[in-house]
Parts: sequence; structure tokens; C-alpha cells
Amino acid sequence: MVSSVLAASASTAAAPAGTEQAGRTGSDAWFTSWAASQQNLAPTPLRDQSVRMITHLSQGGDAVRIRVQNTFGRTPLTVDAATVAPSSGQDASTEGRPRPVTFDGRRQVVVPAGGEVWSDTAALRTGAQDDVAVSLSVSGTVTPGRHESAFRTNYLTAPGTGDHTDDADGTAYTENTGSTLLVSAVDVHNPRLRGSLVAYGSSVVDGTGSTNCGPDCSRPGADLRWTDDLARRITSELPAARRVAVANAGIGGTTSAATCGHR
Repeated sequence: MVSSVLAASASTAAAPAGTEQAGRTGSDAWFTSWAASQQNLAPTPLRDQSVRMITHLSQGGDAVRIRVQNTFGRTPLTVDAATVAPSSGQDASTEGRPRPVTFDGRRQVVVPAGGEVWSDTAALRTGAQDDVAVSLSVSGTVTPGRHESAFRTNYLTAPGTGDHTDDADGTAYTENTGSTLLVSAVDVHNPRLRGSLVAYGSSVVDGTGSTNCGPDCSRPGADLRWTDDLARRITSELPAARRVAVANAGIGGTTSAATCGHR
């Protein structure tokens, strides 16, 4: 377990073009600030409904962009609309009106089976440790990819209710899930950051047990993984010009040992 943690904490980000070089300015200063690796398909399909995923940023910036994945999907996935907004992290409501997100200038995007898309820049100023609600409206019937354990509550509207990505009050999001659906990364634009550190490994990285607080006690959404602690220490102990973002790519139950079975 110790070697997995050390290997993870020494890792460097593998991100889209422009995110891997430290200290860059302008349009290249993008760094992955939150991640959730997709690992399988959700047990229940989406049917003309919206999802609202709460993401917790390790570092902030003056804009964001999101990655939507369909890695395990067997059919194309149509996203009719997407938004981002500040969130309290406590429920499905947003703090202020959600900002529209586009893909190559369009609200709608089709993510091919086995593929992924990155959004355009969305002007949303954020800070370290901020929560951001990422909302997507999915049309048709499709089984979404997911990261099984979000260690927080995420939200869905009822099937057939359509697009509620612009809703700020959250009342339409009557269903919830403990997984993260569709969204696998949030980048921030911040020329002062020096890079992104990506932690990878199994449950010790993913966060298993991090929400436990005793018998019959759980703290979903408390952000108590060791990678969350590391991100907070980076912010509190390093000057702005030396900080890096932290992205958690752990997947519980996985292994890199040749002698073990693979999931």
C-alpha cells in the first residue's frame, strides 16, 4: 500500500495538449484539477433526463472545461446541453445561474461509442477546494459510463424529464447516485500553476473508507481522501507560483500486479 501511494504521489499529469508544461501562459495554461476514472457501465440507463455531478477542484482558475467520456459505451451518447456552476456541495442546487458549456461552439455533442470529448472554454472563476456542479442533459436511452464510488451524492432528474441543466434550484433533481456518471475530468485555466499531479492505484487512492466516521456514521462529500489532504496542503503551504493541481485517477479493486486477477 505504501509503494502504491508513493508511486501515485510522484506521478505527473497525462492531460490534453497544453496541460503538461508548467508555467505556460494564455490558451495553453490548462491543468486537470479534478478527475474520476471511468471503470464500467452504470446498471441503469439514462432516458431523456439530466444528471448533475458535483466535482471538487484541487486548484482554481479563471475558466474551466470538462471531459465527457463514453469509453465503455456500446452506442453513441448524445448530450443536448451542458452547464457548469458553483455548488455548495450539499445538494443539487447551484450558487447562481449555471453557465452554458459548448462543444466546438455547439450546445449539442455526440460522443461516439468508446470515445470522449472535451468542451470549449467556459468562463467560470473558481478557487482551490471549490465545488462545481457539472450538469448534462442526455437524450434517448443510453447506458452511461461511470466511476463507481464518488464518495459523495450526485443527482439525476426523473426519466423523461429532459433538459434541466439551466436549473439553479435543483428541485427537478429528484434522484441520486453514489457514482459519478459521464464526467471524468475538469480542467482549470490558471497560468500560475506548475502542472497537474495524477494519483493512480486501487482503493487506497480511490478513497475507500474516507467517508467513515464510526458505526452507522458516514460523511459523503467531506473530501477526506489522502489526495484531498495533499491538495489542501499544497494550497496552504506553497506559494501560488509553486502549486500544482491534484487529480485522483484511482479505481478501487484494480491491481497492476501480474500475479493478481484483473477486473
